[in-house]
Amino acid sequence: KPKDATALAQSDHILHVSGRRALARSEDQACIQDDRNDSMSARRTFVIAEAAGCHDGSLDKALALIALAARIGADACKLQWLSSLARLIERRQAPEYLEAYRTVAFPREWFPVLTDVCAARGIEFMCTVYLPEDVAVIKPHVRRFKIASFEAAAGDLLEAIGTSPKIVSTGMQDHDTWARYREVLHPGDAILHC
Repeated sequence: KPKDATALAQSDHILHVSGRRALARSEDQACIQDDRNDSMSARRTFVIAEAAGCHDGSLDKALALIALAARIGADACKLQWLSSLARLIERRQAPEYLEAYRTVAFPREWFPVLTDVCAARGIEFMCTVYLPEDVAVIKPHVRRFKIASFEAAAGDLLEAIGTSPKIVSTGMQDHDTWARYREVLHPGDAILHC
């Protein structure tokens, strides 16, 4: 299994799966193309189990989702975290999503437990970051950041992450934004077309 940023960048695909359904079909899979190597046969799919807010605020459920991700052979289990619902609502200008944003909330004290359990299960812990001020909280616990499509063009978030490896969803971005981002990719970065 690829566990580091270099191996991930050489993977052929990233497949996001959740407990409810696969989020991509093989033709539509989020694809990491390594332009330096045309050989697709040596690369493999990096599978991310999307736990998101399915933990319902329960650490036991979050740990059960990690166990399930490991059991099904996922390479990583990804949650989402934000420090301030009010700040995300203000940033996105989306007060109608308050309840949806609540589902991703969990205490920051969970981070060491989640990362330790993932490591013990042999999978990577990943976390989506939404706010620039949350990068410092998440960074000690992840090998790479996940950026949601809505934040893919957020210069302040990209600046806060800097050269740390990241996986960026770009489905909500126009082609020009996507093309500009592709020009500034760092080693270990990947773009998802979702």
